[in-house]
Amino acid sequence: MESPKPILDFEKFDDGFVQKLVYDALVWSSLHGFVIGDKTYQRSGTVPGVGMMHAPIALLPTPFPESYWNQACEVAPIFNELVDRISLDGKFIQDSLSRF
Repeated sequence: MESPKPILDFEKFDDGFVQKLVYDALVWSSLHGFVIGDKTYQRSGTVPGVGMMHAPIALLPTPFPESYWNQACEVAPIFNELVDRISLDGKFIQDSLSRF
């Protein structure tokens, strides 16, 4: 089976463009709260602004098999129902989050 052609040829990107793209993405993430705690900092999550880093992000599209897309479409309604039911159960949320 022949591998699919890439959507974008990443090798042709100029290094300056890539560095600016990464910088802009990190700034955007910080300004919009797209951050997570970094466990390498002992005080992360207990002191505001300490030990934060950008959440994982993909800057460019990544191809994946159509079968995975179809599987995700099949599972999505079930997952959405699960999230909806959990969001209505305040005690479950409180108990779950209090463990962290």
